[in-house]
Amino acid sequence: MSRKKLPRKLEKALILASQALSEVGARWLLAGSTASFLNGLKVEPKDLDIIVETPKVYDADRVFAEHFKAERRVSYSSTGLYASHYGVFKINRVNVDLMAELEICCPEGCMKLDFDTIYPQALAVRVGEMEVRLLPLEWQLVANTMIPGKEKRVKAILELLSSEGYSRVALKSALDAAPNRVRKQVEELLRRTGIVV
Repeated sequence: MSRKKLPRKLEKALILASQALSEVGARWLLAGSTASFLNGLKVEPKDLDIIVETPKVYDADRVFAEHFKAERRVSYSSTGLYASHYGVFKINRVNVDLMAELEICCPEGCMKLDFDTIYPQALAVRVGEMEVRLLPLEWQLVANTMIPGKEKRVKAILELLSSEGYSRVALKSALDAAPNRVRKQVEELLRRTGIVV
């Protein structure tokens, strides 16, 4: 799978965020549109969504607040659709969301994105001189199925997994984390795409 180069503004912000996370020794994953872009999807990356291991998210918040503009310091919040320890920072005019213990909910139930389960499954890619781990597309598929208005993203992920291949381990663990009705919905989408679960 060929990887595209991040826009320079995002790459610079990612380098600075990575350096700040290194200061506290935090393990982290890139999620959202930038992870989708680096995973090969044809989407425009707009910001940085970073999932941090839970024990380090408040340490990361402290360091980010020292180095960058804090729009919202990390604290636990729930919107109904999302629940997590969550904060927003600006790095060179790029929004950077820090989060931990992310949970996505829909009427069928909730799915927790367990960092320690996902981290070993995360694809590591080079961005400039650094290695960045990406939230696996298999997890993004299930998560985006639960989020209203993400039908195009779900279709694009299915097409990419079908043409480029997928991780059975990541797909199984993402499906296992999903509410039962969502799991069945995603399994049906996979079948229609020709992906055997």
